[in-house]
Formats: sequence, structure tokens, C-alpha cells
Amino acid sequence: MGVSDAEIKYVRENFEKKYADKISSDTYDERDLRRLRTDNVYATTFIRGPDRLDEGVDLVHESLRFRKEYGVNDLTEDSFDQWVWDKRALFLHNRTNTGHKILYVRVKEHKKDASKILEVKKFFIFWLEMSFRADPLEKVVTFFDMSEAGLSNLDMEFIRFILTCFKLYYPTFLEKLLIYEMPWIFNAAWRVIKTWLSQEALARIKFATKSDIQSYIDKDQLFEHMGGTAKLDEVEYRPTGGGDSAMFSDTSDGRRVTFSDSSDVDGSAHTPTLATSPNANNNASHRVTSPKSSRRDRNASASESGHFTGRLLTISPADELTFVADESGKEPYDVITLTNTLMHPIAFKVKTTAPEKYRVRPSTGVVKPGEAFEVYVYLLPGYMNTVERDKFLVMAMEVTGDTYDVSLWKTAPKDSIMEHRMRCVASNNVDFNVNLAPEGGMSRTHASARGGYKGGGIGQQAAMAASQAKSFLMGKLDTQQLHHPFKRPMSPMEMLIESNNQLRRRMGYLIISHVVFFILTLLFFGAFFCLGEDLFSSYLYFPFGYCVSNSWSRRC
Repeated sequence: MGVSDAEIKYVRENFEKKYADKISSDTYDERDLRRLRTDNVYATTFIRGPDRLDEGVDLVHESLRFRKEYGVNDLTEDSFDQWVWDKRALFLHNRTNTGHKILYVRVKEHKKDASKILEVKKFFIFWLEMSFRADPLEKVVTFFDMSEAGLSNLDMEFIRFILTCFKLYYPTFLEKLLIYEMPWIFNAAWRVIKTWLSQEALARIKFATKSDIQSYIDKDQLFEHMGGTAKLDEVEYRPTGGGDSAMFSDTSDGRRVTFSDSSDVDGSAHTPTLATSPNANNNASHRVTSPKSSRRDRNASASESGHFTGRLLTISPADELTFVADESGKEPYDVITLTNTLMHPIAFKVKTTAPEKYRVRPSTGVVKPGEAFEVYVYLLPGYMNTVERDKFLVMAMEVTGDTYDVSLWKTAPKDSIMEHRMRCVASNNVDFNVNLAPEGGMSRTHASARGGYKGGGIGQQAAMAASQAKSFLMGKLDTQQLHHPFKRPMSPMEMLIESNNQLRRRMGYLIISHVVFFILTLLFFGAFFCLGEDLFSSYLYFPFGYCVSNSWSRRC
């Protein structure tokens, strides 16, 4: 349930009254005070419910006092010694199957040391704040990886600090706390920790082992030692390396980013497009897309797991759009693939911090269940040198049909909208691409909708020949694919959808086989009840002998 403006106003005004002396005595960071007074989303994070507003007032005091004491607003990568990074004990990486970011705490890498505990606490806050700044309303899952941990790794002070962070300083930011493979020697410590927690807090703590961890985190998001496929040694531990951790600051000077609606020259959310420019994230310059199919392929350098799995949509690429300079002068572009793996339609909207630089086709629309949708983002001429300042925001929400009223974005509750930010990158590494589109044209309707391309049969044959030549030279298609130049390998998400469909069919066959087996079992026991010991010696006469034998009839 959303927080009303009246509730936010109540918390602000009562905080100003109750803690006026603290405000005047410089107890809080002025930046936090300014944010509390002007940012409704930030104020919302202290309100746990309409009947807990006074508690929210006190939480504001506790959080702001803590932030000033620990210098949270001034924490950067350079705030920590190299040994902190070398431990690789704390980091944000991947997401749960519900779309929440995971803050990993690798317990075996932590050793209790009173001389270093303050820096360790600040390091935890650094990662927590990074996720909080990216989206204060997107809750985080804290993951205690206790595999191979021992008593030497037990630090009750640090554990209590983490719990206090979510109780007082980030009171609405914890989704759950996952404890993985806790050794039995920690049972006594757990009994003590439970006494610190309320029933509400205990409900957010979940224990998991290797056998059931995938009920919380999908296999491709799990590390190998937990039964997954992700490699621990490939994690970017520093936030500038990429992924979710790169969202610590929206701009280089720390200013708030404002996203504006992207321009959509077609004005339609359902018009397919034909891409015409080379791009590092696509291995072919020809793309025909529609809401019913998606054939987007990443190049060989792209990661097979390079997608973000949100609670409503799966987005590829995961966190950055790459624009490649084209010597021919055509507009660089990249493609955002939105995949809906749910059972109901999902509306999307794409916004950018620099709408004057980009053309997005389409900028809004609906992704049907089990389908993928491609959004083309074109960079206009003259802006290649400034793209790294720009960001895109992909928004998604549930709708009831294939069409929707765009005004819903203004009235929908904040917590019902999924948001995912992407940064922009410029590149001069031009991939090998053959331009298949007619000059001067960037948008084409889907061939199947009108019986062919507007460019005519000759243009289509030329495009097919060019595509065959490119495929032969690059060695990416086999002989069969050369006769079908537009047949592309399925993307990972398409393969996942197809795998799910196959699993449903197999489950259907399995259920039918179980029903048949059950019926046969009933028949067997029924026959044994009637025939008794004669069943195995006289079964060849059954059911013919059943009708004429008096002994059988009497027995039945």
C-alpha cells in the first residue's frame, strides 16, 4: 500500500518539531535534511505503515544522526584501504528470482578484529547505500554465505550492526535476509541473535541449503559452489566495473538524474522497425521485429547471461547501451529486448535523461505473456562524444489487456512500477555488418503484415544475398541456415521460454502416465480381491471365465 502525501507531511512536520534542537545543533548532515524536505520518495522510506507514523519520526532522527556520524554521503571507493577490496567479502551481484538485488556477505572471509571493525561497518554501508541511492523503494536481499565458515569468522558485533541498519537506518529496505549453509556450531549464536529480533524481523530471515537455494535464486544467478553457473572469480568487486554496483551516483557530480519521455517518431507502440545501422550489440544489421517475435542476437563478445531479470520483465542488455560510430554517417543504435515470462501482459515505457539526443522506437507498449519485444534506440548525429553522460530508464507495470491508457503511468502506485536504469557507452569498434536497408529509410512495417517489404522484391532478394554472403564469411551459420538467411539462433530468454513449454508438456505426459498407472493398479487389486490365489493361475481365462465359473462368481 502506498504512502499518502498527508502521512509524509505528518512525519516531516513532527520531525522538525520534535528534533528542532538537534537540527539547530548540527546533529545531521545538511544534505540529508534537504533531501528529507524535498524528496517524497526518501521520506517514504521511514514510514512502515499508516499507524506507525510516530515511529517514522523517530526513525528519521536515528537514520540522519547515523548518516552524519558515519559520513555516509562522503563514502567513496577511495575511503577504503586496499585490503578491504582484496578480501572480496562484501559486494552487490545478481538478483533473486523475484528481481531483488543481492548484497553478498561472505562470512568465511571475515575475521573479528576490533581495530578494523569500523572500516568493515562503513564498507557494508557503502554497498548498502549504493543500492539505496539507485532506487530507495527497491528492497535488497542480504545473503549470508556461511559455507566453509567457522567460529573464527563469528563476529556478533558486526552481525548486530547489520541488523540495526535494517531496523533503524534503512527501515523499509530489507526484503529478506538469506542465511546459506549455516554450520551447526553457530546454533548457539543464533539462539542469542533471535533474542534481539522482533517477530516481524524474524519473519524476514530465511535459512537455505544447496538443495533448496534455487527456490530463492535462479541457477544462472547462483555461484558455482552453490549449484549455479555464475563464476565467483568473474565478479566485479569495485562499483565502477559494471552491473548494479555502478549505480552509486547518477551523475559525476552527484546530482539527481531526471528522466524525460523518449521521442518516438512513429508515435506507435506496436509498429515494428527495421534497423539500419551497425552496432556492437547486434551481429546483423537487419532486424525485423514485431510484438509477436524477437530475434535479437548479441555479438560473440556479449555475455550469454548479459540480461537483467526483474520482477516483471527480463531486460537485455543488462545495464548498458553501446553506440558504435558508423563511418557512413548513419545513426548508431542499440536494441533493448524486453521479455515477458509472466502469465499476464506487461506495459513498458522507456525514458532518457537526454530526449533531444535519442529517438526511441517504440517508447511505450505492451509485451504479451511469453513473448519478447524489441525497442530500438537511435543516437542522433553530433552527440557521439557526450553519450556517456546519458542514462535510460525502463519502466514496467502490469496491465489487463494488449492496449492500455498511457495516463496510467501518472496514477499507478510507485511500488507497482518496476524501474531499471541503463547507462550509455560510445565505441569505435565497428562490427562487420552488411547494410540491408534501402537508403533514406529507417522504419519498415513487418513483412508478414503486408505481404512483403515496401522496397519491393529486388531489394528483398539483394538483402537475402547479402545476408548469405555475410553469414558465409563470418562462419556463423551452417549450410541449412544459408538457405534461410533470416533464421537466427534463439536468444537465451527465447530458449528459456521454449524450455518452459517443453517442461509443461512433459509434466502433462507424466500426470497422464500416473493416472493410467493408478487405474491399472485399481484393476489389479480388484481382480485379486475377486480371484484371490487363483488370479495368477487363471488370469488367462479372465474375464471370460469370470462370467461362467461358479467359484469365481461366489467369491465376487
